[in-house]
Amino acid sequence: MHYPEEYKQYLLYFQAERDLFECHEIMEDKWKEDRQDHWLALIQLAVALYHHRQGNFPGAVRLLKKVIIAGEKRSDVFRSLGIDTAEWLRLLRRRLAVLEKGEPYTSFNLPFRDSKLEEEMIERSRTAGFSWGKPESSLDRALVYKHSLRDRSEVIQARETSLRKKRKEREAD
Repeated sequence: MHYPEEYKQYLLYFQAERDLFECHEIMEDKWKEDRQDHWLALIQLAVALYHHRQGNFPGAVRLLKKVIIAGEKRSDVFRSLGIDTAEWLRLLRRRLAVLEKGEPYTSFNLPFRDSKLEEEMIERSRTAGFSWGKPESSLDRALVYKHSLRDRSEVIQARETSLRKKRKEREAD
């Protein structure tokens, strides 16, 4: 089976590096490209877990419920991505119960039905210096708060440029 490279990068960030923020970044580009709901659900899963890791339980619960609904509606699509959908949905519901009880974050692994995909990802993670599926030993501040610690100067500059352009267009009208 052929899987998009962005999906494989997502898996590496998700299950080896444990960089949930990068999962969002990688998959957001893929989702913007083709607007497929399954990519959005994978984004929402990473963000839900990112919120859980930070202790934002309401945000994590809200997003995880959306992921569960998407998984139930499109289990065939997630199955085509090599995911064991029955086990995945069971794990998602169990994580939702953990969140609703306010229990602390623990690592989450995707269950696979495609052993060749998983073998490839294990090798990629080993090559990158990570252990596939290994629980996070400690919550690295740089990963937990990556969104607030990153350099956003390019984003800010792009927004300012867009705002100036819109103002000029309004003035011209």
